[in-house]
Amino acid sequence: MLGRNSATFRDAVAQLRELWARVGGIPSVAAQRRLWAAQLPHRQGHGVESDALWSQHAYLVAVARCTAAALLRDPLDMGPFDWLDDGVMRGVQDQVDRFTLAEAQGDILQALYESLIDRDDRHGLGEYYTPDWLAAKVVRHAVEHPLEQRVLDPACGSGTFLFQAVRRVLAAASHLPPRQRVEIACARVAGRDIHPVAAIIARATYLLALAPVLDSWQGPLTIPVTLGDALEPEPAGAPADVLVGNPPWVAFRHMNAVQRSRARALAQAGGVYVGSGFATQNDLCALVTVRAAALHLRAGGRLAFVLPMAVLSRGQFAPLRLGAFPALSIAWDEVWTLDESVTPLFPVPSCVLFGRRDAAAPGLPETVTAFAGTLPCRDADEAAADACLTVTERPMPTAARFSGGSPYRREFRQGATLVPRMLCLVECPPDAAAAAVVSRRSSLEKAPWKTLPAVMGRVEAEFLRPVLLGESILPYRRFRDFAAVVPVADDRAVLDAATAGRRGHGGLQGWMGRAEALWAAHSDSAAMTLVGRWNYHNELSVQFPIAPLRVLYAKGGTQPAACLLRDERAVIDHMLYWMAPASEDEGHYLITVLNSETARARAAQFQARGQFGARHFDKVMFNLPIPRFAADNPLHRNLVEAAVQAELIAVQVALPENAKFQRARALVRAALDEAGLAAEIDGLVAKLLDEGN
Repeated sequence: MLGRNSATFRDAVAQLRELWARVGGIPSVAAQRRLWAAQLPHRQGHGVESDALWSQHAYLVAVARCTAAALLRDPLDMGPFDWLDDGVMRGVQDQVDRFTLAEAQGDILQALYESLIDRDDRHGLGEYYTPDWLAAKVVRHAVEHPLEQRVLDPACGSGTFLFQAVRRVLAAASHLPPRQRVEIACARVAGRDIHPVAAIIARATYLLALAPVLDSWQGPLTIPVTLGDALEPEPAGAPADVLVGNPPWVAFRHMNAVQRSRARALAQAGGVYVGSGFATQNDLCALVTVRAAALHLRAGGRLAFVLPMAVLSRGQFAPLRLGAFPALSIAWDEVWTLDESVTPLFPVPSCVLFGRRDAAAPGLPETVTAFAGTLPCRDADEAAADACLTVTERPMPTAARFSGGSPYRREFRQGATLVPRMLCLVECPPDAAAAAVVSRRSSLEKAPWKTLPAVMGRVEAEFLRPVLLGESILPYRRFRDFAAVVPVADDRAVLDAATAGRRGHGGLQGWMGRAEALWAAHSDSAAMTLVGRWNYHNELSVQFPIAPLRVLYAKGGTQPAACLLRDERAVIDHMLYWMAPASEDEGHYLITVLNSETARARAAQFQARGQFGARHFDKVMFNLPIPRFAADNPLHRNLVEAAVQAELIAVQVALPENAKFQRARALVRAALDEAGLAAEIDGLVAKLLDEGN
C-alpha cells in the first residue's frame, strides 16, 4: 500500500517533484537540502545524495508525519522537509489511516525504508537496519530494570531499538494507568540521530510503540528523540544507564574528506584509531561505540551494540576489543555472534557486544553465544525467531595476528595503489615505442571517474609498463596483463608532471599534467598528490629495480591464487602481494603452500567473514607456521617438485576467450584436482604445517 510499487508512492513522488520544482529555488528551502546532504555519512560524489534519494526521503517523512497524525493528531516537525504541503500528504494520509497502528509489533517504518532505499545507497550510508526480533532480544538482555534505567540509542536510525525499549517499559508498568505509562516511557527511553530524516522517522516509530496507551492522552506530547550527533555531548540530560543500538558501519575510506578528517581526529583522541595499513579500514561503528560510551553513559552503565563480526578479529578493531581507552574502559563481558548461518539477516556477518563502562577491561571473553538458523523472513517476530534459531557456546573467533607465525610475513609487500585506474591504465601495447595512449575504461569504474573524459597523449616507452592486478594471476599461472603509465625513472624517483618536464620527458609531463588536474578537481583525497597516492608507503618505488623473479599471490577473494612471475618490467598493483625469492626452488615452495586448500582452510579462522563466508587473504596465511625454505629438507623438495608439475598442468589448461579470472581460476583448480595433484599437495602442506606447530 505504501511501498516502492504502490500507487501511493508513485503519485506522491510525482507530486513531490512538481512541488520541488516550484520551491527548490527558494534560498531557505535549498539550504535545507544542503543540510540534509551534509549529514549523510558517506563519500561525496558517489551518487548517494541524488535527487532520487531526496525524493524517497521526502516521501518517508510524509509517511512518518501521517503516521503521527493518525496516532495523536499532533503535527510532527518535518525539519528540512517542512516545504511539503497538504496536497502531497492527503493521499498518503488516506492509506496510513487504513492501518490498525495500535497493533503494530515492531518498527514498520523500517521495513518501508528498506523497500524504498536501494541496497547500494544504504550501504553507502552505513545503514544496516536491525530486525525487530534481534532488537527485542538485545533490549531485553541489556535493560534489566526498565522502570529504573534510562535507555539511550545514540544513533537510533528509524527507531527499532527505541520501539522495543518503550514496549519493555510499558510491559513493566502494566499495573499503572495509561497516562502514567506514557510519561514513564518518555522519561526512560530516548534517542538521537545525526540525520534529520532518521530523527523524524524515529519519532513516528516512538509513537507507534506508545500506540496501545495513547487513547487516553490529551494535548501535545514531546517525543524524546532529538537531532544530534552521537559523537558530540548532549546539551542536557543525565547520562544513560544503558546504551543500545546499531551504529553506522562505514569504513573511513567511504567518508568524504571532511567527515574522514574529523572521524580520524576523534578516533585518535579516543584511542580507537589504528594507523599504517589499517588507516582507511578504521570504521565509524568503533568510534561511535567508544565515544558514545564516554559521552552518554554513566560510570558502571551497560552498553549493547550490534556490530560487524569483523570487530572480533580484524586489525582495525584491535583497540575496541581491548576495551582500554584514554577516557574510559569497557569490559566486554558477553558476545553474541550471528554469522552467515543466520539467514536472512545482514549482508555481512554480525555480532552483538555487551559491556560495562569503567569496569576492568580484560578484552573479549573466551567464548561466544553463537546463533544459527533460517528465519521465515528477515522481519520475523521474536517468537518466530526463537522457534527457528539454535544457540550454542563456541570459542571466541581468533583475532588476526600481525607478528609471529611464518618468517615470510615481513618479506611480502603489497603492490602499489594504482587508482583511479583511468588515470593510470591505458589502451596500448605495453612494449610500444613512444605511443599515443588513452585511458582504459571499465564498467567497474566508480563515480566520479566513470563520467570523466579519458586522458589521452603520447608517452615515452620507458614509462609504459605491464601491470598485474588481482585478476592477472591464476594458481600457478600468469593470466592477463594490463598496460599502464608508470612514472618511475631509472633512479627510482616517482615523477610528477613538473619533475618529468624538468627531466625532459615531455610525453610523460603532458599525461601526468592532465591526470593530476583531474585528480585535484575530483578526488576526495586532494590533500594527497596523485603520485603520493600511487607511491603510498613507497609501494611503487620499492618495486624498482624490478627483480627478475617474484612470488605473487592475490589479496582478495575466497580461493587462493599464487604464481611465479618472471618479468623485469611488470609492476605489481595493490590487489597482489609480492616478494623476490632467493631462488626458483624457494619460489616454487611458496606458491605450493599458498595455493593449497590445506593452507586456505587453516587460515580461514583469521579471515574477515562476508556474505559468502571467509574472504580476503592479505597476510593471514602467514599466521600459519610456514617455515623458511631449506633446500636439503626432503619435504620441502617434494613441494618444489609438486609446484613444477602444477605449473605444467596450469599452462596447458585451455581457457575460453574472454574468460573472467574467477572462471579461469576454477578451470585450473579443476585440472589439478583431476590430475590428483591437488590432493597430493594438500597432504604435503598438512605435514609441513603440522611439523611447524
